[in-house]
Amino acid sequence: PEKTRGGKVTTVCLEHGKPEPSPIRPYKLVELESYSNDPRLAELMTSIGKGEVSQKVAQAAAWHIASGLTWEQLAAEKIDHAGGDPDEPFFTPAELRAAFRVVEIVTQRAEKPPARGTSLGS
Repeated sequence: PEKTRGGKVTTVCLEHGKPEPSPIRPYKLVELESYSNDPRLAELMTSIGKGEVSQKVAQAAAWHIASGLTWEQLAAEKIDHAGGDPDEPFFTPAELRAAFRVVEIVTQRAEKPPARGTSLGS
């Protein structure tokens, strides 16, 4: 009791365009159901928790599902480097292809009624 323990948790942003978290703007963890009841998003979060998808691929899929960004908009996302260094794509073409496939898979899982006694990822 009263001890702190660290650990790593894979997270994604669900609201594209919000400012980056910082000490003055920390992440706010919320229950998914309080944000969205889209079954595709629930399937995506389950896949992230199981380690089935990388963070960058999951981020592209999450912004597509939760924020409605098109694949073209996601491909146009850039990392703006300070000091005159050239911008770089936020997602690689391979990450976007993988995210597209992940969205297809979670959509299929969300449309299929769960069988009794099986996990969501089955």
